[in-house]
Amino acid sequence: IGGDISSDAHLEVSAGGSSGANIFLLSSDDDNDGDIFTVTEAGKVGIGSTTPSATLTVAGTSTITGTTT
Repeated sequence: IGGDISSDAHLEVSAGGSSGANIFLLSSDDDNDGDIFTVTEAGKVGIGSTTPSATLTVAGTSTITGTTT
């Protein structure tokens, strides 16, 4: 979709023409759109959340190792 004919990565998803839409969904089945992973057009990412309210929203338990800033 669109005019970008040269890929910048192995997988590139480009959104165009919609407003406020989800641009990428990873779902456990057809009835649970985005229940595993969601990326919105606004750049918000949800892991275990279909409606991320921050830049990164995680629903469930998480483990972070290393230094965070």
